[in-house]
Amino acid sequence: MKAIILYILLFFFAIGCKTDIKQTAKTIENNTVKVDTVKIPKQIEQKSLKSLKEKLVGTIYRKAYEITEFKDLSSGGFSIGTYAFNGKEYSIKKITDDNSIKLLVFNEVVKRTDEGKAMFKIIDLLEISKETDVFKKYPNKPIDIISDVLQNGKKAPELFALAAYEEAEVMTEVYKVWRANRKTGKLEEIKDLSNITVINEDF
Repeated sequence: MKAIILYILLFFFAIGCKTDIKQTAKTIENNTVKVDTVKIPKQIEQKSLKSLKEKLVGTIYRKAYEITEFKDLSSGGFSIGTYAFNGKEYSIKKITDDNSIKLLVFNEVVKRTDEGKAMFKIIDLLEISKETDVFKKYPNKPIDIISDVLQNGKKAPELFALAAYEEAEVMTEVYKVWRANRKTGKLEEIKDLSNITVINEDF
């Protein structure tokens, strides 16, 4: 009889232990945070993915090939106006590849060497592929940046145009016009082209 009572007590004890283990396991599961992937905070991600403009604005250089991003590309350019503005000189540098313009770089002349050679600082930059697809649309047209632009019939030294070259005094196929704003140090698109004339100085 004592043996039967002992077996019954052991049976209930075992069931109680099993229930406690299940409840404990469930509690642990409920309080556990599942981590599937490690996510990088957006601020860190954005800092590591700088645009070309963010990378290069502020860079000082003498020749375009000194800049890693320009070293395998061709370059040319022109001065903004024939005079200093607020005691400073400015220029536009065209960075090209396969006869299409890749970048327009707005420079401030920060100093000149004893030989008169300029050192430039990049103050703004345009990636042409983000501004227009004109080179893809017309791959066989001689499209270039023209600096001789008139606005309302008057010389506009800060303006320059992306236009197709024509054997004419006035070039009519104008795709884009920008202002190299020397006050703000920014390249600004001119939306209204109705009062813009592009002159061919070589005609």
